[in-house]
Amino acid sequence: MDYTESTQKSRWTFTAEELAELRAAANVKAIERGMAALSKAACKGVEQDGSLPGHSKPPSEPLTVEQELKLLKYYHQTIKQMSKKYPLRVLACALTYLKRFYIHHSVMEFDPSKTFLTCIYMAGKTEERYIPADVLSQQVKHITQNSLLKSELAMLKGLNYDLIVHTPFLEIDGFVEDLRKLIDQPEYKDAGYSVEKLNRARQAAVGAAKCLMMSDAVVLYPPGMLALAALRSGFTDQKVKLDPYFKRVVEKCNPETGDKGSLEKLVSDLEKIDAYGVEGHAKVNDAEVKEIDRQLKEWLKCVNPPKSKSKKEGRKDGKGTSGEASEKAAKKRKTNGGG
Repeated sequence: MDYTESTQKSRWTFTAEELAELRAAANVKAIERGMAALSKAACKGVEQDGSLPGHSKPPSEPLTVEQELKLLKYYHQTIKQMSKKYPLRVLACALTYLKRFYIHHSVMEFDPSKTFLTCIYMAGKTEERYIPADVLSQQVKHITQNSLLKSELAMLKGLNYDLIVHTPFLEIDGFVEDLRKLIDQPEYKDAGYSVEKLNRARQAAVGAAKCLMMSDAVVLYPPGMLALAALRSGFTDQKVKLDPYFKRVVEKCNPETGDKGSLEKLVSDLEKIDAYGVEGHAKVNDAEVKEIDRQLKEWLKCVNPPKSKSKKEGRKDGKGTSGEASEKAAKKRKTNGGG
């Protein structure tokens, strides 16, 4: 399906203002739900030390939108690191899933330390590069194969079952092939184009596109625009300007006018996209992220305190469930020749 007819365009492409509003709403909703859970616990009484049931100290402060984004950036970088062994399309798809999911949801509802691996798992299936759940779960200590599979449904719902992702990487190859047919023309020769520079520019463009995929650009701009911005970055590294090709792109998009105003707007938009590339390339502050994660874990513990187990449940945990005991006894009788 073409991007122009896709759910990515109709449901997952926003303005910067819309994106900020949606994230703020998700943050407020998560805080309200958390406070409601705390109020409900308070109505049931308090412990002997005066704290809320299940709490040993006062509740943690909820996260701000800015803190959520910093934490999510860390997990975008984690996905990038873990996906090096997989095709580029799997990386792009996984990063997009994580980005989309947390537009309408807060990390205070779904801990990203548990969902990021689900994004890779689902991306592998979508892009026909299946990665077994047990193989993935072995790479992260706190995630089991069972918990990974269980979180898939929540992720599917959060993505509105829109799994197809249009990325800039295919678009980059399309533009490069178009340029290959043009480099012998005088206008392009005079601008310094060559096959060698084109190949090097493509490599650099792929790196630039990866940075863009780590930023909000993926939900703000069409993949074709991201590809053009990445290519411009790649050609800049080769000291070659893309101006002749930009004119061609504008003429194709506006065959009747092909005016200078459209060209200036294109360049202006690409400059804005460049800023997102810089943002995507920047590394997170590990100490700051560690503190945000600690705050998140405390908040989640406050609003979702672990349920105390009864003595009966404790015996089951220690000696196995009654079903397991019956199964073992049956096997023992069979081994001893019993019926």
